Amino acid sequence: MLITDRNIYRNYTVQAYEDKPIRTDIIDAIVNRIEYMTSRFSRVLFIRFDLHYPIDFIAPHDNSHLSKFLNSFTRYLSREGIAFQYVWVREQSREKHQHYHVILLLNGNVTCHSWNCKPPQVSAIQK
Repeated sequence: MLITDRNIYRNYTVQAYEDKPIRTDIIDAIVNRIEYMTSRFSRVLFIRFDLHYPIDFIAPHDNSHLSKFLNSFTRYLSREGIAFQYVWVREQSREKHQHYHVILLLNGNVTCHSWNCKPPQVSAIQK
């Protein structure tokens, strides 16, 4: 596992500091997916969200819940014909449970909102 505290990585500005370095394998995964999606589509919708367990919930020590959620969600996106990529990382903090950071990258030519709205020009063509 390589880390860096430089604020420029692969020609992108990143939030890395001497006291808070970042893992380059995670940044590589994010950049690779961003570059892949932006090379395929003229518009890309980025959605970032965090998933936290309730404080009184006994969370599993593996990532099975997140895997099940993402499998279900990506099946939905595939059925809707929405090209996508995603990246997630688990963060174990000082809190009782770990939590997850998730980034979805969706084909912005068919999805312009997080609730899957189609751009007006696509709706007009379909009528």
